[in-house]
Amino acid sequence: MEKERQSKILELNMLDAQLKQLEQQAMMIEQQIFDQQSLITNLDELKKSKKGQEMLFQLSRNVFAEGNLKNSNEVLVNVGSNVIVKKNIEEAKKITERAKLKLVDLNEDIRKEMQNIIFTIVRLEKDLQCNDPNCTHENH
Repeated sequence: MEKERQSKILELNMLDAQLKQLEQQAMMIEQQIFDQQSLITNLDELKKSKKGQEMLFQLSRNVFAEGNLKNSNEVLVNVGSNVIVKKNIEEAKKITERAKLKLVDLNEDIRKEMQNIIFTIVRLEKDLQCNDPNCTHENH
């Protein structure tokens, strides 16, 4: 009986650690989804801009460079393996939207996995609270 209890405690601790890891992944994915949506908004704003317009170009979160817009109809897109190609604004938006949708799907999968883990944790906690072999979960 004690060995089984120790096994459940170990499983509970592992599930708790896994849940925390999934929570961190979900938060990072939600930030990426937000970033993708911001990019879509920025592409719409760029499309409204005029050639030669003075702008700030973001180099990092807190660093910008001043410059003049050379082309408001096309952007350079990294399509993987450090390959950069010109895409018109609508194509870039479609690529970004597809990436965002993949992230949303991934986030949903992670949330489902988190729910499964929470369900298992609740069950294990009930099992651990119930020391009497005749005890049923309905009593708790």
